[in-house]
Amino acid sequence: MSKHRILYFQDNIQITLEERNNKVRGKFRHLARQVSREVFDVPEENLILFAYEKQTHVGQMSFSLPDMSLTDPGVTFDSEYYPQISFMFVLKDFQSMGFGRLMLNQALKMIAEVCSMRPVRLQSAIDAVPFFQKCGFQIVSQPIQCFHSGSRLFKTLVNMELEIQSTKGDNT
Repeated sequence: MSKHRILYFQDNIQITLEERNNKVRGKFRHLARQVSREVFDVPEENLILFAYEKQTHVGQMSFSLPDMSLTDPGVTFDSEYYPQISFMFVLKDFQSMGFGRLMLNQALKMIAEVCSMRPVRLQSAIDAVPFFQKCGFQIVSQPIQCFHSGSRLFKTLVNMELEIQSTKGDNT
């Protein structure tokens, strides 16, 4: 049985933080394949959130916290210096129902507790850019064409970032 912590629960909707293990990785890959027709694995050192409606697994995301020992981001967009959203998948029948925003908000709270002085970064599939813009992310470069991507969803990626505020000392 996987260890998990409930981060949000209301009206039969639950967001959990789950331990990265083989069972959880398999569950992650399965839903990723349902959404994208590709198998994506949880990157090493990523935290994993799952969204459930009435105990049905309907969404998931993985993200990383920054390496606070690094003093310089280096030259690439994808650097361990920054907190990053790696993947977010929500089953088609459950999209536009708030599951993505709930997972993102929980991840941003966890990131802000560790580091609020570095922007959160992600490489969004082109179709998901409007969602992330509604959540406050800004486009920071021209779209990238991924010629070797097997998935139609990830043929064009857009680098985006979000400045976050610290929640330390916040009593809300």
